[in-house]
Amino acid sequence: MGGNSINNTDPGQGNNTSSSIVGGSEALVGSHPWMALIIQDFYPLCGGALITNKHVLTAANCVQLEGIYKVRLGEYNQDDETDPDVIEIPVEKVVIHPKYIQRRTGFKNDIAILVLTNRVVFTDRILPICLPDGELRETELTNGNVILSGWGSVSSGDEYLSILQEANLNTVEQEDCLKVWKGITEEQICAQAPGNGFCVGDIGGPLTQVIAENGRYYLLGLLSFGRKGKCADAKYPGVFTRITSHLDWIKENIRNN
Repeated sequence: MGGNSINNTDPGQGNNTSSSIVGGSEALVGSHPWMALIIQDFYPLCGGALITNKHVLTAANCVQLEGIYKVRLGEYNQDDETDPDVIEIPVEKVVIHPKYIQRRTGFKNDIAILVLTNRVVFTDRILPICLPDGELRETELTNGNVILSGWGSVSSGDEYLSILQEANLNTVEQEDCLKVWKGITEEQICAQAPGNGFCVGDIGGPLTQVIAENGRYYLLGLLSFGRKGKCADAKYPGVFTRITSHLDWIKENIRNN
């Protein structure tokens, strides 16, 4: 894949996260260097994850409409307009999964690749996330705690926050998730904050997990949808697009774009 290889220098290297993130709290600066903020026509729209020096993954439902899209990388505090570590790159092309559909109860194949106009120069604040390829592709990575990051609230009624947030989530068994979200498939992951309901944060935001053997973060999913206004109701988990179900499509389109 040349310069667009998934295995870029030191992917998946995040700093230690906050020790108090039950239900969500402010992340540390640089703790999620793959985190992308997607801008449409000058307005913050969705989250995403940097996977190469030219490609960002997000939810297709974020970018299905025509518009001028940009990706902001290295962002931490959206209110700080003088942060020298933040860069903003125009999107050259939006590649939406060909089988993406919107249904009454949510979305299917809700994933898109944003091709950037310029290659990214990696820094401590801007690094790609690892994809669960190879042996990890066949491993169940979603047991135990997973981490969601973004600028949307996951534990309160606030819709958006200026400082990057993170939350420890627990995955939900598929059969339990099917009881409230009819029609979800094995291509999706359900997760929620321990002891709390799930408030929709940034759609497209990355769901990650640290692999103890190498200390790297891996991208497990992208936030697809949830139940707004039901933060106190633990009945409704968030639903994520499962990355391992779309790896072949991701790699093919990275090669071709």
